[in-house]
Amino acid sequence: FASLSGQPAAALLLQASARYDDPDDYDSETSIHVGADYQLGGGFSLAVNWGEAFKLPSFFALGHGLVGNPDLQPEESDNWTVGLVWSPTTSLSVVLDYFDIEINGQIWDEELQPLLDDELALRQAGETGATVGRVTRQDSGRIERLLTMPQNLDTTNTDGIDAEARYAFGIGPAGDVALKLVWTHVLHYKRDYKDG
Repeated sequence: FASLSGQPAAALLLQASARYDDPDDYDSETSIHVGADYQLGGGFSLAVNWGEAFKLPSFFALGHGLVGNPDLQPEESDNWTVGLVWSPTTSLSVVLDYFDIEINGQIWDEELQPLLDDELALRQAGETGATVGRVTRQDSGRIERLLTMPQNLDTTNTDGIDAEARYAFGIGPAGDVALKLVWTHVLHYKRDYKDG
């Protein structure tokens, strides 16, 4: 991991970092992050960030005896944000961010409908019993258990707005109190499975 920052002008701060991962069972990956913060005056600043991320599957997702999937691949993502910060005093700050995230190969539980479709096809082909495929039913026909496995999606795309207000104040010898209000609104969210 390496990072650097510089201030080419009094109002401008630039930052960059790089991280190199070389896991045993997967290809190596370099993740980069760059950002800039510009002081607009009057307590306002504008921040722009772009970054990549790399996340290995968990041991549970890979190796659980019932629901693990040893074929899982790491997740990779690109994200960027642009935000306006207002800090009129050291006690008060308000942040408004727009974010855009794309995740490739996100690890997610598979959809349930294909499992039910497979069960139906197997039963129509003559299979019987409480458990057919990965679906277990009670005598009444109600579903008792669906055995799902995590899988890598093609892509997940989302964007939206984050807002945060923070106010801090002292209460004498008892110390300090910080109040924070956070709000998120997702504008778009789309998840694509490999099978369409």
